[in-house]
This record gives sequence, structure tokens and C-alpha cells, in this order.
Amino acid sequence: MIKNKYLKPLLKRCLITILIIVIYSLGSHLPLPFVEITNRYRQLIAHSSLSMIGVISGANLTNLSLFSVGLNPFMIAMLIVQILMITKMFGFDALSQSQAEIVQQVLLLSLSIMQSIAFTWSMISTKNLAKNSTVALILTAGSLLVYWLCLMNMRYGIGKIAPIMLVNIINSSISSFGSGFKQLQKINNWQLYLSVAIICTVILVFLWIRFNRAYYPIQQIDTSLSSSSKPILVPINLNIGAMMTYMIGLSILMLPSMLATHFAAKSLVRNPYFDSLITFFITFLLFYFFSFFQYDPGDQAKILRDTNNYLLNIRPGKPTKKYLTGLLIKILLPGAFLNALIITISLWGPQMWGEKANFAMLLANFAMTAIFFLSIKDEVSLYLFPIRYQKLN
Repeated sequence: MIKNKYLKPLLKRCLITILIIVIYSLGSHLPLPFVEITNRYRQLIAHSSLSMIGVISGANLTNLSLFSVGLNPFMIAMLIVQILMITKMFGFDALSQSQAEIVQQVLLLSLSIMQSIAFTWSMISTKNLAKNSTVALILTAGSLLVYWLCLMNMRYGIGKIAPIMLVNIINSSISSFGSGFKQLQKINNWQLYLSVAIICTVILVFLWIRFNRAYYPIQQIDTSLSSSSKPILVPINLNIGAMMTYMIGLSILMLPSMLATHFAAKSLVRNPYFDSLITFFITFLLFYFFSFFQYDPGDQAKILRDTNNYLLNIRPGKPTKKYLTGLLIKILLPGAFLNALIITISLWGPQMWGEKANFAMLLANFAMTAIFFLSIKDEVSLYLFPIRYQKLN
């Protein structure tokens, strides 16, 4: 009886998530009116990082559909709200949660309109004002619909935005693998290159998943316990900023990448080596930004002080904040470097090293797939915890 009591809500949530995935999949294959994929557009997608940026940031540029803009505006709106919360600009920290959500939704609408217009005029312009306006309006509506599907999944389903992102990434991975495999067969000794690519990818994904679960323990003294009690080990995840870096960081790169298509092919902004350096630098910094946002040393020091707890051999207050800040800078360095490297190689590897590096773009796809599957697994585990607890008794 107890088992059924907890399994039924989980099953209901899973069914709702499946329904949402089906709706999203149908919308992803619903073609845009008045436009068609031209040779210029195919060449642009094939010889730039736009399609890869789009996939990881929740857009779908390979297949022109109702959901081509996707979650990209939502990612940027979420970033702006987080920055306003951290900096406390315009008194944003004084707003209630409902008020902050209203601000985020207004930003979402504004960004959806702007990105839809930019995408229409820069990528698939029909050179007809009425048709371009209609396409931009449809893309805006599609982006808002994807956000609504994610919102429904957050409330009633499993995995928050992860299922929709996974569908987008898996579809892209299958397509990228197919086209990359065909191009690889044209190279001498392609079997050797393929074997090396598969082995390196498997090793990297395995190490990346292990690193994603790694943590640094800090020793915390709980003054409510006896003096003879051992310190409590509090873990700090070493890859804490990864998910936000992939989703929101690449959403930021979407607009400048679209604008860069209007520059000459030999200009600096379209040089893959220059772009790779910029990408690495931005994602490296964003990893630290999102890590500090999710684990704020100042907030942690305040919580410890207010609860009369402290870190072993560290004085409460400002010394604790200073210690945690320095600790995060050191222990997050491997994660920042690894994620920035994966994103940079995935986006610019084919442009820098040619056809032999076509499979490089799958690295970020695999990393994101692992993140989302692990997040869904963790959420399901929470719903199953009461059943496991009853079995222990």
C-alpha cells in the first residue's frame, strides 16, 4: 500500500513529462511558413558553430521549425535576473519571488521578440517585410510555447527543463554523427580515426561523469553537539557551475555568432582561432560566476555565524568568507578549465582542424547529456526515497 502511495504520483509525473516531450517533438518538426532551407543557410550552419551553440542553449537551427529559437531567450532572461539579484541593482533583492518572476517573464517576452527578429533578418530573410514579420511572430510564439512546456514540466513533471534539452541534444547528436561519419569515410584510414575518436570520447565522458560527482569536503563544527563530536563534513561540488555554463553561457554566444555571419569570411570575428580564444575565456569566467552564484561564500559565512557554527580552525564572519572565496578559486580551477576546453573544442574543432575533427562537436553534447540524465536520476531518487526508507524499517 505504501509503495503504491508513492509510486502513483511519480508515475503521473513521468506520463506528463512524456506528453510534453511528444508535444515538443511535434513542434520541432513543424516547418516554418514562407521560408525554406537555402544552400547559403546550409553552408552557414555547416561551416560555423551556430548549430552547436543552438543545440546546447535550447535552440534548433538545423531544422527550421516552430521551435527553432527555443529556450535561448529564457536562458538569457534567467541570467539577467540572477545578475540583478547578486548585484542588488535597482533594489531587485527587495522584490518578492512572484515579482521577480514577473520581471523575468517580461524579459523573456522582450528577448524572444528580439532574437526572433534577429534570426529572421540575419539568417532566413525572405526580403519581404510582411513575411519576415510573420516568421518572427511565429518564432516568438514558438519560443514562448517551449518555455510554457518547461514551466508545466517543472510543476507537474520530472526533470524540470532537462527532458526538452535532452530531446534537442540527442536529435542533434544523431544528425551530427551521421554527417560526420559520412565525411570521415572520405579520409584515408578513417577506421583508425573513428576508433580513436570513440575510445577518447568514452574515456572523456567517463572521467567527466566521475568529476561531476567529485566534491571537496570542508570540516564544519556544530556547536549544538558535544565537544567530543567529530566535525561534520560538508561537500562542495567541484563541477557546480557546469550546467548553467553550458546552457546560459552558450545562449549569450548565440547573438554575436549570428551577427558575425554578416562579416567577411577572412575578418577577425570569423577567425576560428580568435573565436576559440574568446569562447574559452568567456566560458571559463562564466563557470566561476555560476559557481559563486550557487555557493556564495558571503551567504555561507553568514549562515554559519547566525547558526553559531564555524569551520574548523577558521574564525566566523569575514575570515570564513575570505577562506571560502580562496578555497573556491582553487578547487574550481580544474572544472572551469575542463568545461571551457570541452565547449571550445566542440564549437571550433571542425573549423580549426577540418573534417578529422567533426566528431569533436559531440563532446559537449555528451557532457550535457550526462548532466541532464544525472539531474533526472537525482530527482527520481528523491521521489523514491520514502519507499526506500520504508524498506529500511
